[in-house]
Amino acid sequence: MFNLILKYGERPFKPGTQIKERYVTKQVLGMGSYGISYLAEDQKTGKPAVVKQLRSYKAQSKKGLHSFHREAEILSKIHQEAFPAFNEAFQWRKKNFIAMEYIDGETFEDLIFIKKDSYDEKESFDILLKVLMAVKNLHEKEIVH
Repeated sequence: MFNLILKYGERPFKPGTQIKERYVTKQVLGMGSYGISYLAEDQKTGKPAVVKQLRSYKAQSKKGLHSFHREAEILSKIHQEAFPAFNEAFQWRKKNFIAMEYIDGETFEDLIFIKKDSYDEKESFDILLKVLMAVKNLHEKEIVH
């Protein structure tokens, strides 16, 4: 019963919650089985940030906690415009967090299916080249995605 409460009863922080005396939550960006992502204001820089919170029941699992720490480690090694800049990984109120740069934008899914944008062959290849260069950067750091 306790594990069910941890898994399904964990609520996101309300807007205005100050996390680690640095990040003030603005809104929930998304919730999944592994965690909750918030749009926050970084009080240190005055810029928007994404703060990812690992769900408590995942933190109790060795595998879940390891995956979360591995994500922070990988993100801290990547320094390229295509990826958000890593701020820090930390614990606050017995919860695990990763904070990173917020990159504003739209997904291709939104652009194509909602906005009805279309791309010709040259535009498509230009976009693909940017994606491939980002993946190449990961591979050069021995990161497979």
